[in-house]
Amino acid sequence: MFQVMPGVQRFVLGPLVTWLRRWSVPCALAMTVVMVAVMVVALSLLLGAGMLMAQQVIALAKELPTHRHNIRQKLRDLRPALVPSGTTLELARVFGMVEGEIAAAQKQLRLDTQSEPELTRVAVDTDAVSSLPLQVLNTVAYRWPAPA
Repeated sequence: MFQVMPGVQRFVLGPLVTWLRRWSVPCALAMTVVMVAVMVVALSLLLGAGMLMAQQVIALAKELPTHRHNIRQKLRDLRPALVPSGTTLELARVFGMVEGEIAAAQKQLRLDTQSEPELTRVAVDTDAVSSLPLQVLNTVAYRWPAPA
């Protein structure tokens, strides 16, 4: 961007500087006069745009009570459409029921994840237990086909 600006300045402002040089104005003074003139024009445009915007804001401020009245009137006109009918009441009831079910499920999930399973230690008296189930397990394990 900055590399393009000198070329644009020379292309746009060069003829003005050349015109001033023909009138026997020194080069530095001609460039200074042209740059000051460009700055004055740019500031005038910005000032004009600012004044235009200020006028628009002032006009909007003057019309604001009218706009406020129009908005209130439109809301009053919408009020009958916002009154719940039988269908909307039924939908609200169903959504409330679904929301309650979801909340209950979330609560149950929170309870399930917070509590760790309790371990129960069982003491096995090997003297009182017959060894038949162990023999069956050993036999099944021994005869079970080995994976290929």
